[in-house]
Amino acid sequence: MRVPRSMWSRCIEPWTRSIGAIVEVPVASGLKLRGIGRTAALSSAFDVNHRTTFAGVAALAVTPSVEVSAQMHEIRYSRPSSAGYFAPRLIQIAQAGSYIEIETARSMVLAFDLGVGVQRVAQQGAALGAWRRALRLYSLIAVPLAPGRELRFELDSDDSGVATESATTAQWRYVSMQLSLRVALP
Repeated sequence: MRVPRSMWSRCIEPWTRSIGAIVEVPVASGLKLRGIGRTAALSSAFDVNHRTTFAGVAALAVTPSVEVSAQMHEIRYSRPSSAGYFAPRLIQIAQAGSYIEIETARSMVLAFDLGVGVQRVAQQGAALGAWRRALRLYSLIAVPLAPGRELRFELDSDDSGVATESATTAQWRYVSMQLSLRVALP
């Protein structure tokens, strides 16, 4: 039997219900500790899986527009998936990161989120693998054209071996570019 495209996408693309929280505690001048927790139920035509995420971040505001951080993330899936997405037992990621956001006098916004570190994965029923590189980049250039109109260019890239939200395999690398025109509706 041939499965219609619309039904196939519902089968392999899980529907997600999630809840999460971020707690941020200022420690010293410019230094903040963040705790992140999230749980999600991923439902598809094939199964229901549960993903939990915990992260700890130490972030230092170097200037009002530049932040550097040390981050540790742990993602767990309760079971393997038969719906076509990568659901290892455990993913651990340790990264040094930097977030830079600059707004020009003409209200143009430039933002960059960079991360360099390592990650390791444990498949369901297996021991943790070796540490390997984890790189990420997100950048945004937003140019206001007129009141209520903005031209945006976004670049998103990941070379960490795993994408924590939607990967279909343990070997995951991508680059995504998007050019969009945002128009406010009355």
